[in-house]
Amino acid sequence: MSFVGIIRCRDGIVGFADTRSSVPIPLGGLGLDVTRGEVKKIFKTKDAVIVTCGINVVIRQKGRVALEDYVHFNDEMSIGQSLFALHLDLLKDGVKETYSFIIGERCEDGFTVRAYDVSASEITLKNCFTGYILTGGTQWYVNQADDIVTRVNHLTVDVTVEKLPAILYGMIEEADRMGGYNPVGGEIRIESLK
Repeated sequence: MSFVGIIRCRDGIVGFADTRSSVPIPLGGLGLDVTRGEVKKIFKTKDAVIVTCGINVVIRQKGRVALEDYVHFNDEMSIGQSLFALHLDLLKDGVKETYSFIIGERCEDGFTVRAYDVSASEITLKNCFTGYILTGGTQWYVNQADDIVTRVNHLTVDVTVEKLPAILYGMIEEADRMGGYNPVGGEIRIESLK
C-alpha cells in the first residue's frame, strides 16, 4: 500500500510519495517487503509529476519486474504516449493487474491534476481534479488529506515543499502508534513543478 498525492499550489504543483512496499503474509494481511527495500512511487518529467499507488510489481509470463522499471515516463514522450505505451506493454506481456496513477501536468491554464487506471484492456480517466489535493493509497491516510490542505492551502511550491515532510512523517508516526502493521513509511519523496 501507499500514500501518494499531488497538491495544487499558487505557483505550481507538489507531488509526494512514501517508499514502503508491502506484501501479503501467509496468515492474512500485509507485511513489509524486505526484498525490495524502498520503492520509487514518484516520477518527474519537464511538464509533469506522476505518483503511483496500489500494485507496484508487474507480474508477467517472463517473471516479475518492478513497476518503476516498467513505466516510460520521460521528457521524450507526452503523458498520453507514456500511458499508452504502458497499456501496450501490459497487453503484450499478458498482465492482468490494473495500475493507478495521479498525474499533475503543465497545461495552458497552469496545471491539471488527473487520476488514471491503466491495464491491458483499457486506460481509464478516473478523476479530473480541480481542488487543492488529490491523494491515493491506504484509506486512513487518504481520509486525512483535508488536514494537509488546511496546513498548506494557498501556499507557494517552495513553502509547501518545506512544510510537507513534517506533516507526512507526523501522520506516519500517528498511524504507527495505533499498533499493527503500517503499510505507509520509509522515506518521503517530493517532486515539484512551477
